[in-house]
Amino acid sequence: MTETEVRLSTQLYMEYSPRRALPPQGQSETQLKVPLWISASSPMATVQLANGKTYQFSIERLKTGFDPRAPEVRDVQHPGSPLGKGDLGDFILTLPELYLNGEKINTAPIHFKKREERYFPIFNC
Repeated sequence: MTETEVRLSTQLYMEYSPRRALPPQGQSETQLKVPLWISASSPMATVQLANGKTYQFSIERLKTGFDPRAPEVRDVQHPGSPLGKGDLGDFILTLPELYLNGEKINTAPIHFKKREERYFPIFNC
């Protein structure tokens, strides 16, 4: 039975990318070097299944926090955190409170539906 997993990855808004061939317009050398750190109030996220059953699981990257610019975080192929075994059907994922450099990022529960294969919430940081 295949495990369903959660993968956290990042894409910085208007960041220079050779693929897009956009120069880092308006960004000074200092802005490009500003340290970024995503942390959480807890590594525990909550899953609510369609039948009402609720459980928590740990997201590995949230145990210590992470740099959203790190290549291993930006790659969506990196290993995820196990969410459950087999087909979960429809479910709601609630992340813990997330912070960017100590400032709270507003996140809403994410409703996954069986007909959707992937979901990428976007945090404009």
